[in-house]
Amino acid sequence: QSLTGEIETYYTTAAAAFCPFKTTGLDWLWAGLNVSWVRAAVAARRLKDFAPFINEKLGAEIAPPEQLDFSGEADMRFSGNSFAFAIGLWAQPADWLRAGLSWTSGSQLRLPGRLGLRLPALVALAVESEPQVASTADLRMDLPPAVRAGVHLQPWWWLVLRLNVEYV
Repeated sequence: QSLTGEIETYYTTAAAAFCPFKTTGLDWLWAGLNVSWVRAAVAARRLKDFAPFINEKLGAEIAPPEQLDFSGEADMRFSGNSFAFAIGLWAQPADWLRAGLSWTSGSQLRLPGRLGLRLPALVALAVESEPQVASTADLRMDLPPAVRAGVHLQPWWWLVLRLNVEYV
């Protein structure tokens, strides 16, 4: 059961675009490249039900499931950095038509941080632990690659039609 939680991922990107086929008359076709610094942070508090563990240790069904008296609270705080890149094509063969296609690489983040666990006194006694424990830990976050495509049609000055598709 989640009490609170958030995952934030920020991309800070530098990009460049160029017209590689200008000399061949394709001055409406552009290519681009970008590099992103990826910053991710995870902060979450969750409940962990220890009733099954207590019942197994005692050999009897004494602790009912999902009761706060038998639940600990896990606190997770992680953050880290990585890099990603993207390549793309953009075309405007007519004033009323634009289209684009891009691919963004995935990114594997190793997020160092801290994992803590607060236990009710009864649970701490049953599992032979301190009521509050914490440790450094690493969380791994894999951000998948993405393919994006879009078309922009403007048949009249007063009408714009757009279609964007993204596959992650």
